[in-house]
Amino acid sequence: MSRCFPVTAYGLCYSTVSETPTIEDNHTTLSATDKSAAVSVSTETLQSRKTYYVRAYATNAVGTAYSEQVFKVTTVGDAPEAGDNPPLFVPQK
Repeated sequence: MSRCFPVTAYGLCYSTVSETPTIEDNHTTLSATDKSAAVSVSTETLQSRKTYYVRAYATNAVGTAYSEQVFKVTTVGDAPEAGDNPPLFVPQK
């Protein structure tokens, strides 16, 4: 009988260098209790005119697993100021 280990944390990891980012790179973290929270990256942490590689991850007692799909997104313009629209928009499916 296989044993199921519940997810304890999840989020997004992102990098401008690695095309397969891990939690060793920049990442966001939500606890498993934040089930209704949207996973996002603050535009304040992103640099302008850079290409980022982004993928999802989930962690449990066994370890961390990563999504197979990696999104490649490029920021545009200068860093946002208060009240500006974010320099990056990735629509949700």
